[in-house]
Amino acid sequence: MIIATRTSLIAYAVGLIAVGASITVSGASQTMEQYNAAAAFIVSWNAFRFGVWKDEAKEPKWIRTVCIDSGKAFGILVALALIGNTLSDLEKSVRPH
Repeated sequence: MIIATRTSLIAYAVGLIAVGASITVSGASQTMEQYNAAAAFIVSWNAFRFGVWKDEAKEPKWIRTVCIDSGKAFGILVALALIGNTLSDLEKSVRPH
């Protein structure tokens, strides 16, 4: 449980640092830092959820569960961002000039 708590806090700190870094840059670098922050916050939440809240006897492989669940959540967010970007480009292409 101590390792899970530390993992959660470190991931949260990395997320905050990435947010701070995203403020200082622009363009693609800013977007990348925002994605890094989102990924760090997802890992932090899942480490807390599966490693701290759950009993170790019930969830002995919490690290594996954190990685799988975080990957799924981040994958969904990236897919939604790609769909939104595609729809935005489509809307711009059909809009009269």
